[in-house]
Amino acid sequence: MHWRELTYLSIADASERLRRRELSAVELTRACLEAIADRDTVINAFITVLAEQALEEAEAVDGEIGGGNHRGPLHGIPVAHKDLYYTRNVRTTAGSKVFAELVPDHDATVV
Repeated sequence: MHWRELTYLSIADASERLRRRELSAVELTRACLEAIADRDTVINAFITVLAEQALEEAEAVDGEIGGGNHRGPLHGIPVAHKDLYYTRNVRTTAGSKVFAELVPDHDATVV
């Protein structure tokens, strides 16, 4: 399936497909990563992409859902957040050269 088909699903539809195991979190995450790779050279929306971490977490989610532990409608839905929010052990620049080397030791509450 092309990344567009999966990334244009509503969150409700993607969530239901994940819950019913018609779609895996890994498939959905890969589709999002492919969309980023394909489009970010044009829209320049991402400073940092944690592809490996995202796929590892998606695999863990698939294991949980496969084991009957679907935790809710956002379980398995990939998310991205602005580079303004501290993310533990991840360079967080706020889009500024002043913070180019800032690596917080904690997550912001919203993360």
